[in-house]
Amino acid sequence: MDSYAKLERLWQDQNSAIQQQFHLNLETLRGLKIMKAQSHLNNYLSLNIFSLLVGCLFSSFALFFAFNHTEQTHLLSAGLVLSIWGVFICAGAVMQIRRILMLDYSAPVLKLQQQLQHIRLSALVHTRTALLIVPFYPAFLLVMAQALLGFDLLQNASQGWLLLHAALSLLLLPATLWLYRALAPENIDKPGIRWLMQGNGSQALAAIYELNRIRRFNTAV
Repeated sequence: MDSYAKLERLWQDQNSAIQQQFHLNLETLRGLKIMKAQSHLNNYLSLNIFSLLVGCLFSSFALFFAFNHTEQTHLLSAGLVLSIWGVFICAGAVMQIRRILMLDYSAPVLKLQQQLQHIRLSALVHTRTALLIVPFYPAFLLVMAQALLGFDLLQNASQGWLLLHAALSLLLLPATLWLYRALAPENIDKPGIRWLMQGNGSQALAAIYELNRIRRFNTAV
């Protein structure tokens, strides 16, 4: 009986040691995967900080340009359009930065994945917003020609040139609206959308993949 009791205690001690080692390995895996996920998101955070700085500078420049040309309606309008677009870029970057900084890496994996998914979806929303400027590309041409060359395109370009860009702008409108609809949140995992989202939300997706590995490991055991 004494030998059986000793054997049972040894078995219990061994089982306890195995359980402790398992939990230690699980915590180590979680730590490594979260560190890798953080690395992906740090890259994305840097991208959004850069977008915020560029957006603020661009919007300020466009607004300054608009107020310097208040007597020329077409230049004033072009500057305001670009300035408003820049504000949207800044707002989107601020929202993304806020979401990333507020991530709770100590939260359960499922909750953390949900937060990362929100980052991906909001990145898609801001990509859709940025696309809306495409049909208004003539505003870029007007502002850049005047600001860099002192050349008023509307007043000096030929009628054929103006008609060409007006037609292109109209043709780009339905194409942009189609792409806007294609970039709906429910399509975020489609191959084409993934390709378009490279560098804009793809880092959040990479972080989700890392956390998925932890979930699969939990499920397997």
